[in-house]
Amino acid sequence: MITPKFKDENSKAHLDLSGGVIDVTIAKVEKGLHFEDLDLLSKLLATKSELYEMENPGKSVQEDSDSKPKKGILIEELGEELKNISIEEDFDDETEESDWEMPQEIPQDEILNAKYGFNRQYNGYFTHVHETANEILEVPQVEKTSNSERVELQKQSEDAAFDEDYYMENFVNEQEIQSILEFIPKSVHTSRLLIENEKMKKGQDSSKRKEKIVEFTERERDVILSLPRRDYLIDNKRAIYLGLIDILFGYCYNERVTESEPDNVESAWTIGKLTGTCSFLREYEDIYQVLQSNIRRALTYPLYRNWNLAIKALEDVTEILRTGNKVLLTKIMLEIKYIFDHHS
Repeated sequence: MITPKFKDENSKAHLDLSGGVIDVTIAKVEKGLHFEDLDLLSKLLATKSELYEMENPGKSVQEDSDSKPKKGILIEELGEELKNISIEEDFDDETEESDWEMPQEIPQDEILNAKYGFNRQYNGYFTHVHETANEILEVPQVEKTSNSERVELQKQSEDAAFDEDYYMENFVNEQEIQSILEFIPKSVHTSRLLIENEKMKKGQDSSKRKEKIVEFTERERDVILSLPRRDYLIDNKRAIYLGLIDILFGYCYNERVTESEPDNVESAWTIGKLTGTCSFLREYEDIYQVLQSNIRRALTYPLYRNWNLAIKALEDVTEILRTGNKVLLTKIMLEIKYIFDHHS
């Protein structure tokens, strides 16, 4: 509801009964005020405590509340015995300030010490991995290996699996993959449109600039809304960014060799096998380690083991990252999630 104080002739609402969509346009009280991250649905649905911790990194709502005077029952003791007891109750104020949103967390198994995954916050997930078939994960005892041990296991595995004859055959017959090398993947095409659009915004052709080149589909919005809304105290942002580059390489390589074909049966294996993040649950320290891992695995495992193809995939990653577009990156990560979720 728009109050008379802020009502504006540009504010309106439209209900599309056939499509089940409500389109609401509300004028800003302060014209020109920029609202950040409106494209991130999960952040819009964040609770008060989650928003507080986002705006105050490293500080929790509990810590802040502990530093403030407590309201509620006040008992004043005089002398050796309780002579005067005054009780002040302000239920209205207390109700307003209390945060009743209790986070639901699964207790971690403290017996297992190995940490892996996003922000090194997982353990115990692969306790019985040796009992199930897994074509991607190559670490035999995940819960008993440190990151440095997994890195060494990766190197040993790649050295043993590299086939010189296979690589030379692909090198000599590179013309067979010429169409793949010349192909422009969907994500690269979108990235170039975004870059060009940004140039128009800054140049004289601002009138030709498009408002939306990339946006979420209805299915993607539903997936985002279904994801748990959680805050993370990131211990090592650098490692997370490097892991993102690693996963993007696997995605870009797969998108190029499949020529952006959706639902290819080999996509999950290709993306997982080419990324040390997935196949060895490893963490990277610098960009050199990422590129080394990407190239080595691209020349060892997939159907096409070609140096120029691996370099093309890295160039595709660069084009995507140059856009700095959060929606594009999120769409790619959602697509990877869909690929893994529907892999048999």
